[in-house]
Order: sequence, then structure tokens, then C-alpha cells
Amino acid sequence: MTRPNDTGRTGVGPGVDSTGSPEHHNQTCAFDRLLSGASDEAEQRYQLELYKGIRFLQNRWQSAPGSNSPTVANAAASVMADPNRGARPINQSLLRTLQIRQTQAHNELRKTVPGQAQAANTLSILADVNDSGLDDAPDVSSLVVIELTDRLFDYLLARDDLPELSKNLLTYLYAPLLKLALADATFFERAEHPARMLLNSLVEASARWTSPNGDCQHDVYAKVFAIVLHLLAEFRHDAQVFADLHRDFNRDIQDLARRQALLEHRAVDKAQGEDTLRIARRRVYDEVQQRIQRRTLSSTVIFLLLQPWFDYLVFVFLRSGDSSNAWQQALQIIDELLYSLEPGQNSLEPLRAAKSSPDLSVSAAEILPMLERGLGAIDYDQTKGRTLLNAIQMQQTMAQQGREVAPAPASMRRKLEAIVAERTGIDALAVDEEAGLDVLQWVDAGAWIDTDEGERLKLAWQSCATGDYLLLDQRGRKVALVSATQLGRDLLTGKMIMVHRDNKVFFEGALESIYQNLNARAGGNGGL
Repeated sequence: MTRPNDTGRTGVGPGVDSTGSPEHHNQTCAFDRLLSGASDEAEQRYQLELYKGIRFLQNRWQSAPGSNSPTVANAAASVMADPNRGARPINQSLLRTLQIRQTQAHNELRKTVPGQAQAANTLSILADVNDSGLDDAPDVSSLVVIELTDRLFDYLLARDDLPELSKNLLTYLYAPLLKLALADATFFERAEHPARMLLNSLVEASARWTSPNGDCQHDVYAKVFAIVLHLLAEFRHDAQVFADLHRDFNRDIQDLARRQALLEHRAVDKAQGEDTLRIARRRVYDEVQQRIQRRTLSSTVIFLLLQPWFDYLVFVFLRSGDSSNAWQQALQIIDELLYSLEPGQNSLEPLRAAKSSPDLSVSAAEILPMLERGLGAIDYDQTKGRTLLNAIQMQQTMAQQGREVAPAPASMRRKLEAIVAERTGIDALAVDEEAGLDVLQWVDAGAWIDTDEGERLKLAWQSCATGDYLLLDQRGRKVALVSATQLGRDLLTGKMIMVHRDNKVFFEGALESIYQNLNARAGGNGGL
């Protein structure tokens, strides 16, 4: 049996634009659908096939020699053969027991402070059945439904992505959901059943906006708490209450999802802008260092090239790119300036390298005007700019006369270079081969992690320049930008834990789990 649209790993790959790519668009649409609790037509058929497979396996496994539960097996066969499935009468003793449980759960939860709910006492009612706690035994079809409902909540409690406080709260739905499933056979058959869609939405919203440490965004936990309390108080037999609650809850959380997506988009856009700036600065840093690192230069020239002209080069790179004439000419100005400051050089002749590109050649007479225009383009202080250019002009005159200019003090040069290196993020760009990077081959941008402090964070984006990951909280706000090495190390040591998220609604995952468990017991011959 193959799940429709099952493409394996989800999320946006490292270095991919996680707000504009088709992959991100598909992922966003999928999560919006998960919040709604809805399934498309192909997924509805798939879930129905899973349910049929479960019924088949119940019959096969329970009918095997040595089985001590033939009643459930007979029920599985009889219910599948019943052409009039749908509304059906419930064993009245069983109904009274469930109603008592529901009332007890309501009274218990009503006295509980939201966020401190403990798991509901003894979920399964099968113990009551086996202990003859009912006046008359339930029919075999009821036993099948009870078993399936028990397994549904077993899957709920086993979900790694669902915080404990949310699991505890949702267990209080056992009695009303079992009561509904007993009365309405389509609960397990129909993917678009309102109770199933509500449960799907409650689980997805709880996983997305509740952290293991109890922090909850947008009061989602309080909303879920109110829904559970309402169902315990009001539900008797009419499934319309589930439809009404789902409609209202879905409207609220879809609005929250849109607001969060907007915040995430802004955070990623900002990070991408900073990353582009970092790339530009690194390129400029390399170009400038390549030209000055083996030269003895004055304080004026060092300051000019590592401060205002550095910023101008970044400006040109971002605006025009490194294949533009403006970029090539800005670099040529540095070459010509340095050439003109060498003692004894004929500064009236441009560098020979420039002669091969006449459009980019810069004469001695053009150096200062072009420097001035460049400083003006970045709104550099005019008074400071004029002082710098006057000093440069004086040094050019000294060079023509064969006189040397005093070099910049080593301490001053190191300080300026350190400032530029820090702004450029040179340390962050260093290649680090420490252990921890291998684990990241399984990590996509878009994945979720839990920290050892109980926070749930999203790896929203990865820099293509540094490999750093942008971490957002459950509201979509920036928390940190961490290196790939640090993230890998934290994952290896358990300081951070990956949160497994399926791109499927809760109920589908539950049916898959139930089917796989039963199929394993039957020796892998489920027939699907």
C-alpha cells in the first residue's frame, strides 16, 4: 500500500530560499491543510484502505490458533460484511459507563489549572468489559471499536512531536470519542468525519505551538483546553458539536498560521539580506587584501581602502555585481592609486593591465575625481572625504618626487584589519571539520528541534555562504543564527533533539501505525 504524494523527506534543502521556492510553497500548503484536519480525495481513499486492512488483520490475527479473543475477530468480519454501517444502537450499560467516565473527566479537568492537566485515569474501558463491570456484555462489533479506539490513543501517547501536557489534555477525549465511534460506524471509515478533522487539527496545532517546557504560543493550549472541556460537558450523541467546534477552531488557527508565516517570511528575508551582505563583504575583503597585504602603505591609504572605499566596493557589488564595469573600474581605481603612490613611478601612465581594457582604464588625473564620486555615492562625510583626498594628493606628489611616505603604525593597521574582518565574519566562514557535521546530512531547513531547555525551534533557513542555520521560535521570531558545526555538535550530545514531523494528518498516521503493528503480528501478510 503506497501513500499518495509520499515523496519522502519534506522541508527546504540547505541553501534554498525557504520562502520563495516551490518546495517551500508546497510545504506551507501541506501544513495549512494539516491544521485544517482535512485530507484530499486520494488520501481519503488511502485511509479507507488502511481501515479495511486493519479489519482484515484483526480477523486474521484473532482467528489464529491459540488466540483467546475470538469475539473481536468475529466482530471484525461481521462489521465489514454489514452493508448498513452508519448510525447504530449502543449497548446501554456501556453507554452509561462511558457517560459516567465523561462526567468524571469533566469534573476533574474543570478543577485543573490549564497547563497542569495530568493524563486521564485508565484510558481503556476494556478492563471494565473483561472484569464484567457492565450489566450486560457489549456485542462483538462494540469490542472491535473499543480496541481500535484504544490503539488510536496509544498512538497519540507515543507521538514524539506532541508535548506531554498536550498529550495529557487530549486523553480526556477518550470517552466522548469512543461513545461517538460506537454510535457512528463511519468515524473510522470516513476521513472527513467532523470528529476526526477536529482531532487532527487539535493535535497539529498542539504540536506546532506548544513547547515541551510548557510554553504555548497564541494561547493555543487554552483554546484546546476549552474545546476538550466543552465536549466533556456537552456531547451526548450529536456529532454536530464536533463540526461546530472544528469550524471555529480552524478559523482561528488558520489566521494564526498566516500571521506566523508572515513573521517567518520577514525573518528569513532579513537573514538572506544579511547573508548577501556578508558574501559581498567577504568578496571585497579578499580583493582589498590581495592588493595591500604585501605593501607598505600610509595610514591615510590604509584607512581609505579599509573603511570608505571598502564600503563603496560593497555598494557596487550589491548593486551591479562582480561582472559589471562599475565593479571592475572600482577595483582598477585601487590598482591605479597604489601604482601612483610608488616612489619614482610615472603616474601619468595608467597600469599596463588597464590598457587591454580601454573602457576601464583610469588615468592619474581621474583617480581623485573618481574617488570623490565613489565616496559621494555612499554619502560619506564631505569634510572627512576632502581631508582624505587632499592627503592622497599630497602623497602622490611626494611619490613623483621620489620621496617615501611614513608607513602606517603596525598597531593601527592591525586594528583596522581586525575591524573589517569582524564585520566580514571571517571567523564564521572558516572551514571546520570537527565531528558533528555528518549528522546534518539528514537535517533540512524547515525541520523542528527541541532544546534541552524545553524550547521548540524551527530551522527556518540555511545560509549558502556560511552554512549557518536560522532558528525561529514557534511564533516565527528569530532566536539565533547558529553554525552548522555547533548545531551538529548539539544534536550529537543531545543538547538538541530532532522532532519527527509527518506530512500527514494525525488520524492517517494512527491508522498506519495500527495497520503496521497488526501486520507485524500476522507475519507481514496483511494482504495490502
